[in-house]
Amino acid sequence: MVIVAVAQLRAAPLDVAANIARAVAAIGAASDADIVVLPELMSTGYLLDAARIGPLAEPADGTGPVLSAWRAAARRHDVAVVGGFAEADGGRLYNAAAIIDRRGEMVGHYRKLHLFAGERNVFSPGDRGLPVVELDGVTLGVLICYDLRFPEALRVLALQGAELVAVPTAWVRGFDRRVGAERSGQLDGVIVQANLNQVFVACADQVGTSEAFEFLGGSLVVSPYGESLVGPLSNDAEQTVSVAVDLDEAQHARERGEGISPRRDRRTDVYGALLGYNAPHASLSMPQEEPAVMDDAASLLAEMRRKRGYVLEIHEMLAAWDPTFLRQYDDFLDATFLDNTVLDRRTRELVYVGTLTALGSPREHLVAHLRAALRYGATERELLAVLEQVMPPAGVPRFIEAMKAFRDVCGDSPLEGSNS
Repeated sequence: MVIVAVAQLRAAPLDVAANIARAVAAIGAASDADIVVLPELMSTGYLLDAARIGPLAEPADGTGPVLSAWRAAARRHDVAVVGGFAEADGGRLYNAAAIIDRRGEMVGHYRKLHLFAGERNVFSPGDRGLPVVELDGVTLGVLICYDLRFPEALRVLALQGAELVAVPTAWVRGFDRRVGAERSGQLDGVIVQANLNQVFVACADQVGTSEAFEFLGGSLVVSPYGESLVGPLSNDAEQTVSVAVDLDEAQHARERGEGISPRRDRRTDVYGALLGYNAPHASLSMPQEEPAVMDDAASLLAEMRRKRGYVLEIHEMLAAWDPTFLRQYDDFLDATFLDNTVLDRRTRELVYVGTLTALGSPREHLVAHLRAALRYGATERELLAVLEQVMPPAGVPRFIEAMKAFRDVCGDSPLEGSNS
């Protein structure tokens, strides 16, 4: 069970100090939660003026005034934070979201992919793709506001294993015709997409006004069945509200009854090529292309079968740890790879680590599964054994990249701190 909070706040335009105070107070008010979501551009307020926002933007390394304050508050209140800020990097500005764990460490950040209207005159489009991260036991995806208008964005996160998607927003009037206290196109879209993709979605919106913009409020948390667990909140009041969510519901929602599985029933054999699923997999330097590979479970299984030597070797190794593995793996291959529930989570994460290495997946994706494997009981020795087994089919360059990812997770020494 995880407690998720959405903080619906009024961001003061260009008043960073006031916005820090509001956000830190909201984090404190959500101290009963595991994760709190803050609105889009909570650091500066939602303004579309590069000359005024630029000097207030900060790097994503967590050293600027806004992220430093959020990190300190996360550490003080023992709560993870996802919040929108204006990022400065190499002379460019990004509409970004920071991901901070409950120890106050930066575990990742996301750059908005789909820029809305005048945002294009201020921000560069996101170039970090749609990664998922492990945040204090939660497999988390992040989107920002207008990204939700592109259904493939949430679908890609869901197919990469996201259980919860946090969405800092600044919903404004004028986009949809229907806007009321309980309903709007924005709210309807979130509810439908959470249901269609079988994930929890938590949206934290701004309220009030900022120059030409009037914000809608209506923050909410939606279940994988399309049920509103919190909200929609007020259209104009600041509120911070928490709700307990059972992450297992995300898995249960994918099996709706006898012969009804919204993930396995997809016909990627018919429309996959039209959506680019059969494109060559991404290189490690281009993580934004990774979702196209991970989205096509059938293609991924085919790739594994082509690397049959690797599969047979990893079979033998896993069977040595778990005598029931070979029987379970037959069932595993008969199911859709990304939806498999036959194997225990520890073994499944070890298989993911090996497969992602063999396919040359981006480092942040591999790191997330390395961490998950450790969290679910795998040892560092087991992870090393998997990586060594993958080396022949993967090749030396990919193996080296995988070992760098291993060191990111386990330390510079291969067996440092080993729990084996």
